Amino acid sequence: MFRKRIPLAFFVIIVVSLCSHAHAQEKLKGISKEQLLELYSKQEMRTYRIKDNKQWLTFNHRIAGQLITTITFFLEDDTVMRWKVGDRAEVVREYLSEFCSQAFIHKYKQVYQGIVHVLKKIPNDVFLALTDRSRPVVFSEVHAAGLGRLANSSDIRVLPDDPPTFSQGVWLIKLSTELNEADSVEQIAGVVAHELAHRILEHGIAEEYDELLERKANALLFEWGFKKEFQAAKDKFGAYHMQSAPAGQALAQ
Repeated sequence: MFRKRIPLAFFVIIVVSLCSHAHAQEKLKGISKEQLLELYSKQEMRTYRIKDNKQWLTFNHRIAGQLITTITFFLEDDTVMRWKVGDRAEVVREYLSEFCSQAFIHKYKQVYQGIVHVLKKIPNDVFLALTDRSRPVVFSEVHAAGLGRLANSSDIRVLPDDPPTFSQGVWLIKLSTELNEADSVEQIAGVVAHELAHRILEHGIAEEYDELLERKANALLFEWGFKKEFQAAKDKFGAYHMQSAPAGQALAQ
């Protein structure tokens, strides 16, 4: 679903446009954050990250009106120092700093790495769809032990100066802290990829749960290239949403 065959001529246009854009961006070095935000609309901002006097601001990168990738500016003391197109690792870091439970980031770190693994690997068009802040995927924890198993809460704040957020809703993925005891990041990644497939397929919006939905989700994560992670999750967690291999697909031996 999301993968489409694109004519070679279109790729040529993209490359030429990126080169032209790169030349234009050289003129942005040294400008202030205020000037940058006059050139790049807040409506097009995807994510951001702040650490001391350093900031990373990521915007949609469009060519001929079509969303192609992202562009990230690195600022120091509110001054643009450099920029990079399609910096997936940085955008993932920024996105999760906003939309992932701090418990995963600081305590259940293997679960966090499983989420990172998936977001770095999924196809670009799927990544852009899943991390659209108008309807973001939020990763929250479900505690398997301790007082948190009775009740817990997470805090995600939208500040007045933030770019538009949650305007189309939110998709909440609840991951058990028990996943942190997995033997590998791939086992966790298989579970995370499966849940993200449900999001892309819009399961749970109108359909009631049945095994066919699980098969459809598994088929999509196979299409994304997560066959190894699916097998690892199935071997570890058994029937936890991983019980059904996609029809017509053989599991990795």
